[in-house]
Amino acid sequence: MLPAIDTTLNRLQIYDPSASTLNFGLGFPGAAVRPIYFIASENIGINPIFNSYSPLLFSPSNQSNFNFKKPVTQIEYVIFPSIRTEQYLDLFHCRNVNENWNLGIKMRKIKSNGYFLKQGANISNATAFISSTSKAGRYQLYSSIAYNNLVSIENGGVQNDSLDYSSRSIALQSLPVYLEDAKSRMSLWGGKIAQTYNFGPLRNASTDSLITKNKVVASSHLSLELNYSKQSLNYVDQFPLSGFYENIFKDSTQTNDKFSSEKFEADLYFAFAEKLQNGNARKLIPQIGIRNEALAFETSELVKNFTNTSAYLNLKSNSAQVYRYAFQTSYFINGYNSKNYKVQALIGKIIFDSTKFVSKLDLIGSVTNSNPAYVYQHYYSNHFKWENNFQESQNINLNLRFESKKLVNVTVALTKMIHYIYLDSMSVPKQLTDDISLISGSFNKLFHFGNFHLDAILVYQRVFKGRDVLGLPELFTRNSIFWGKQVFKKAMDLQIGFDVLYATNYYGLAYQPSLNTFYVQSNKKIGAYPAIDFFVNFKLRQARVFFKVDHLNYGLNSGKYEFVPGYLIPGRTFRFGLSWLFIN
Repeated sequence: MLPAIDTTLNRLQIYDPSASTLNFGLGFPGAAVRPIYFIASENIGINPIFNSYSPLLFSPSNQSNFNFKKPVTQIEYVIFPSIRTEQYLDLFHCRNVNENWNLGIKMRKIKSNGYFLKQGANISNATAFISSTSKAGRYQLYSSIAYNNLVSIENGGVQNDSLDYSSRSIALQSLPVYLEDAKSRMSLWGGKIAQTYNFGPLRNASTDSLITKNKVVASSHLSLELNYSKQSLNYVDQFPLSGFYENIFKDSTQTNDKFSSEKFEADLYFAFAEKLQNGNARKLIPQIGIRNEALAFETSELVKNFTNTSAYLNLKSNSAQVYRYAFQTSYFINGYNSKNYKVQALIGKIIFDSTKFVSKLDLIGSVTNSNPAYVYQHYYSNHFKWENNFQESQNINLNLRFESKKLVNVTVALTKMIHYIYLDSMSVPKQLTDDISLISGSFNKLFHFGNFHLDAILVYQRVFKGRDVLGLPELFTRNSIFWGKQVFKKAMDLQIGFDVLYATNYYGLAYQPSLNTFYVQSNKKIGAYPAIDFFVNFKLRQARVFFKVDHLNYGLNSGKYEFVPGYLIPGRTFRFGLSWLFIN
């Protein structure tokens, strides 16, 4: 199913691509982030570089393919009009060149000067895609490219973050920070080419224009996907002797750590279609494939080459069936992740089906066995170095999920992590000998009470066995409470309301600029602070506009607002945003 452009007012004011997916971090757009909720890791790979900017980047191998009959253009622009300028710009255009060719482009710019000394971010993203289908539908081609460039000014956090918001006389720009002249630069670019050949007879098919054409009735298809990406990370600090870092291993006059990786992937698979050639539904739909990966990793000291070869088998029920089931397994035949595997099974049922919404109840179980990422085994920079020989980690996850656009979305999960790897208080990798067992759950529903509405998100997570090194709150909630109605003779949609965000007390992970990742700390608890934003959203024809006041309750109650120790969220700020959709 092709994605659609969101033209509603819901969550329009939550424009930040990281905050919209519940990823929070250093307190200003474009900064390093981490999820506020637990995610059971199921990825198996080499991973030689830390990356805390993933939600802010366009993935070269995972871009959406839109297909509109008319040219579509959308412009989104957000500005924070103050001395500490912040701007967000998002441009999207897609069009059909002809019946069988479609192309699109998306560009995004995030620029923020931050709120404290020596802080800021400048991110440029761009992606373009083109898709084509032969006249008979026998051959399909999809190709995309992506480019990301990021510069982040690192200050190491505020030296005194014990400030209380009940005092309004805080001059943010006068507060001393740890790093005077440090920057992180990251680039990620690459592309994807996917080709599919459909097997099946040609048959006449009537279109809306009543013209009969020969179209392939696909009974199976063979696909080849090729992916290429190149990533680089450069951390520079002109004053490595500032005292922020405990160790210096290379150069005491300047830190200039450089890492780069280049990856090529090939994925060849064969799959059957949901329908047989006679038009009957296929009850069991198999897919089998083989994937190969080659990766080159380079630093100023070494060049390493890695490979991975894996085979996989997917089985699933027909989407038209009321009872659903699926089975996925992958096994790494050789390479860095040799003998690693992943097995996942799903059983479920469609509870209610109508033309408006579908409700699904699924029980999902998975087991993942993987070698530690290379970045945890071997690392050497100006301030950190380690050589480890960690053993395989294993994640066992059981998830009960109910999904319904009209009713509610609820998940409950039990997770067991064996030989879990984390960064300790010295920002050095450690592997637990004891298991971690965790229960987690989420709740999301849009309530309606006449013209009043509540968009509620609730997350619960608790480690009930083993050491808690996850750095997550036991309870987190974000709620949009608003009044909404069509006004001016239904010419305009209007929403007026508040966003309320709250997390219980917890030892949140601290941020390490040199490593570009987060580590465990047990000195400072954060959370237990209600953050309230005020917003006004309205839609007039194809234009959507919002006015927003962040941290409305600044100075009205005690406590401090932060997701990472040392990185305070500033006082009351104002934002204005515009989203305009053009359909030619």
